[in-house]
Amino acid sequence: GSNLPTGRNHGPVDPMFFASCAKPGGPMTPLRWHPAALQTALTLPLLLLLGSRAAGRDIAVPQDFPVIQSALDHAQNGDRVLVGPGTYKETLNFNGRNITLLSTAGPQVTRLDPENRRGIELGPKGAVIGLTITNAFGDFGGAIAVHGTGSIIRSNIFDHCVESGGGFGAAIGGNSASPVIEANVFQYCVADDQFLSGVIGFVNTSSP
Repeated sequence: GSNLPTGRNHGPVDPMFFASCAKPGGPMTPLRWHPAALQTALTLPLLLLLGSRAAGRDIAVPQDFPVIQSALDHAQNGDRVLVGPGTYKETLNFNGRNITLLSTAGPQVTRLDPENRRGIELGPKGAVIGLTITNAFGDFGGAIAVHGTGSIIRSNIFDHCVESGGGFGAAIGGNSASPVIEANVFQYCVADDQFLSGVIGFVNTSSP
């Protein structure tokens, strides 16, 4: 989850940005963040990662491949897929490879839009860092379905992610999965009211 400071203690807040989650038919409760604090918290980890050397190759989107999935298909364990600003209307599958998917300019300008489908199949291992994932829909992990251990989900914005009836994890869902989830923002994520529902949901010996 996010450890960002609230706007109440850090000056004026842009009224156009707030994080919120709700059950269908229930009220949206805004959790407001100071824009400067949000940008720093989400982009600083990206700068540190971009400044480090990858164990494998760096593959650039859209320079090397026009879409992210093509880059993932050509990547091998240890490679990084570096995604430039833009909106990418596709769904992604890491196919069990240890690949780092990393935006070059941060989630405010780098969006994955799966168009009401599940956004990403991730794990074991692999990382998703610095994206906005929007308009995702699925029964088991609307935006990201995580499998196995060793995955990282960091510094992303989950926007308008929806869990279908009877599922779990409107934004992130895991089955026997143990990823690291940190410094993400969740806004307008919707789940139903059954027991396992929620923005983040893990089952069956998971330990996120």
